[in-house]
Amino acid sequence: MARRFGAVKVGEVLPSVAGIITQETINDYADMSDDYNPLHVDPDFGRSTPYASTIAHGPIPMDFALQMLKQWIGAAWPTGASIKSKFIAASKPGDRITASGHVVRTEPASSRVVCEFTCENQAGERVIVGELECVLEN
Repeated sequence: MARRFGAVKVGEVLPSVAGIITQETINDYADMSDDYNPLHVDPDFGRSTPYASTIAHGPIPMDFALQMLKQWIGAAWPTGASIKSKFIAASKPGDRITASGHVVRTEPASSRVVCEFTCENQAGERVIVGELECVLEN
């Protein structure tokens, strides 16, 4: 059952979601998006860069934050959803990304919920920070 606005409390913690970035996922995203920048898909090229590796397209690690929101809400995609994010560091093949978040504001007039989130790698380094917003039923 989908989460209802009246049950949401400021400070509520969203369930963390984690997963591993793989070169296969990066290559699949390149196929889907037609973004074949060698920084993403060519390991030899990636090794010659300051990253010393290929790096994931931004939406790949961001997906863990979206999965977290969907799990917390209990719906495929929340109504009126929006994302504000800042990419802080690159995610590389082999990185374990963990998304965590909490409710920072509720807007009763619109049933809007605002959550802050962070995506961190296995070393605890932040790779993405931002806000997720959505509208819930009363």
